[in-house]
Amino acid sequence: MPVFTDTEVEAFQQQGFIVLKNAFPRRIAIDCRTELWKILKEEKGIDQEDQDTWTEDRIGLKNVYTKDSGSPWCDVFTDRLFNGIDQLVGGRSKWSPDQLGCGWWVIN
Repeated sequence: MPVFTDTEVEAFQQQGFIVLKNAFPRRIAIDCRTELWKILKEEKGIDQEDQDTWTEDRIGLKNVYTKDSGSPWCDVFTDRLFNGIDQLVGGRSKWSPDQLGCGWWVIN
């Protein structure tokens, strides 16, 4: 099932990026953001509620999550996301959902 228009795919081929709107529900994005704030506090001492701890312009988190990483991470791997990837790369025979991860967060 196509999720991108022909125009969007052409732009992807020319520009090298594409935006998949509604890849997963907003509540999942909020849950992921909450988890990232917890990680920032635990690993970097950066507290969402204390801007005095925001001492760097940009922080990189190398954490990568897969569909086996538990909630909320597993919930971002939706059929819509998989269908979008299928459309761009030519079908599931070209890639495996088991190889997909989300991460390498740049926070600024």
